[in-house]
Amino acid sequence: MRTSNFIMITIMTSMFIIGCSSSKDTAKTSGENNSEIERINETEGTAEAEKINTGIISKGEKEDPREKLLADAIANYPDSLVAMLKKTPCYGRCPVFSFKIYSSGSVNYYGKANTEMEGMYTGKLTGENVAVVLKKIEEIKFFELNNIYDTNVTDFPSINVYANKGGKKKQIIDRQGGPKALKELEALLDEMVKTVEWTKS
Repeated sequence: MRTSNFIMITIMTSMFIIGCSSSKDTAKTSGENNSEIERINETEGTAEAEKINTGIISKGEKEDPREKLLADAIANYPDSLVAMLKKTPCYGRCPVFSFKIYSSGSVNYYGKANTEMEGMYTGKLTGENVAVVLKKIEEIKFFELNNIYDTNVTDFPSINVYANKGGKKKQIIDRQGGPKALKELEALLDEMVKTVEWTKS
């Protein structure tokens, strides 16, 4: 009988200890989750929250790695390059090309896929046309816009827009969610392509 009581007491004691440990683990996990929720709540309405909500960065990241790629690309552009429009591929038949405008009015076009002009082309814009582009860059406050507008949907093509005005240089990746002002500049550059008398290189 004593042996049975001893075994019963031992089993009950073990169950009690295990139960306490589980409660501590649960409390610890709950605390970690609460800390994460508090961190997200604290960033609500801030630039970091906006980046998280738009998929620009994931939770826990401080900066999108593409920011450095943009900075590296800009550093390699010549000072004479004042504007660029570049469209990237998608899973469908999206046009893929780049259009570059230089301060002299010289323009380059490289059509890679799904465009009427494929290959390298050169041409010339008037000084007035270059001035129109620079004025639009100023009007939309291009240098105050975000560097990246993105989505988690990978099928969408992106439009890269670069501008260089008065020594300020900036490139924007617009895959989805770019503001109306940025769309206006993209449309203007797209339209400029059609006004040039192109010569295939």
